[in-house]
Amino acid sequence: PAPETVVDGSLDLADSIATSGAFPTLAKALEAAGLADALSGDGPFTIFAPSEEAFAALPEGA
Repeated sequence: PAPETVVDGSLDLADSIATSGAFPTLAKALEAAGLADALSGDGPFTIFAPSEEAFAALPEGA
């Protein structure tokens, strides 16, 4: 089951992901790909976020 995440409604999506503690690898990936700024704007946005376990299962360098 996915971890329960409480979201602060005053934060944009990128900040919510970065500060939730539930998706640290996703937050790093969004920054590395230059997408955090895009997700800081007005939505609507939908993200299907992989779990930390899913990120860990990726091959090295993926």
